[in-house]
Amino acid sequence: MKYHSKENSLLLLIKNMTEIYMVSEILDKLEDFSYKLKDKEIGVFPTDTIYGILGRADREDVINRVFELKRNRDKEQGFIILTDSIEKIEGFIGRKLTKIENMFAKKYWPGRITLILEKCKKKYKYVSVKDSQAFRIPDFKPLLRLLKLCDFPVIAPSANAAGDKGAGKIENVIKWFKNKIDWIVIDNDRDEIPSSIVKIEKDTIRIIRDGVLKIEENSICMYR
Repeated sequence: MKYHSKENSLLLLIKNMTEIYMVSEILDKLEDFSYKLKDKEIGVFPTDTIYGILGRADREDVINRVFELKRNRDKEQGFIILTDSIEKIEGFIGRKLTKIENMFAKKYWPGRITLILEKCKKKYKYVSVKDSQAFRIPDFKPLLRLLKLCDFPVIAPSANAAGDKGAGKIENVIKWFKNKIDWIVIDNDRDEIPSSIVKIEKDTIRIIRDGVLKIEENSICMYR
């Protein structure tokens, strides 16, 4: 067993884990983690909302493994793709953001808002819902730096089984995923409140999921 943290109090929780890291200890090794993801490894990484399960969005075998970890998650639900720039998102969906989408994204990203976008490319069918895909640029610098090194889309659903809570507590994450995941990066506990999910339809906002940030519906008119 490899253990890469100075937090000895966690030793009893991580028996049989392969790789455990403190986020502060890998800041100069993030390129290695981008290669791990590229090689279809799956890991847990802290975000600005909860702990997420990171994996390639463009590999069916990776997505199937994540579904197995999530247990009982509806495969029609899709996954949110995290990335570090609007330019990458436009490449993923095969079109430029509309003026309103672009202004909205620049207002709330990086941040705890997920935006559902219509896409032109028939890509990432394993994580998409019909012809739309959810995206977010997180506000956590180590994760942003990692995503910047990835030339492929990355998903990061909450690190728990579907319907469960507790994905903000690293103690829970370690208990749930030991022996089931390639590596875990730990930091402080998170607040366990997921991102808000919105979709822009004909110049207005439709709220899909309430989250840590509150946005009023129909408030998009300010960007006209």
